[in-house]
Amino acid sequence: MKIFISKEHGCAYTLEDNVLLQTPMFVGGGIETSDDNWSEVDEMALLGEEQSIQDHISYVIQTLSN
Repeated sequence: MKIFISKEHGCAYTLEDNVLLQTPMFVGGGIETSDDNWSEVDEMALLGEEQSIQDHISYVIQTLSN
């Protein structure tokens, strides 16, 4: 599993079957790696977010896709 740590968003992202998933980071910066704690990112809801957030998510997806 390829993981992208986003300190900017306070979470970690991964792609699974072309679906973007996220899990929150702990205060110390660690993440939960159990599959039960990852949730799908609502890409439709992202359309209502600021452009900088949309750009960051696009960068995350591009990075995880490579």
